Amino acid sequence: MERDLQGTGITVGQRAILEALSEAKSATAPMLTDWLDVKRQFVARELKALLEAGMIEKTPNPDRARSFLYRLTPESAELIGAIREREVLTFAAFSDQFTEDELLAFRKIMEALYANMLAGENRDAQQEDGSPS
Repeated sequence: MERDLQGTGITVGQRAILEALSEAKSATAPMLTDWLDVKRQFVARELKALLEAGMIEKTPNPDRARSFLYRLTPESAELIGAIREREVLTFAAFSDQFTEDELLAFRKIMEALYANMLAGENRDAQQEDGSPS
């Protein structure tokens, strides 16, 4: 993934923040922390770097006096769009070498793997909370 970002001026972590803001239109730092399931310090560091680079805007949060909302600039929205477009073309070219049945089988495997991983995370969280498994 890092190789795909060469020449864009952003890191993988910054891209995750930009992607989240692209979907949400605007968000607070705690919202980004929750959505990305990362540490607060990581989000703060990446937001600071993105602000300094002019990739995001920071505005007062009308719902909370001591909070800010972050959103993409037109330039970063265009950049994320270009990155996504390039990836779609790359994936399309890659998937052309497989039959539809092979792709459907792969999808089924990945969905099962994801469901299993999610179930494991839920079990771990319940054990940490002291909830019954």
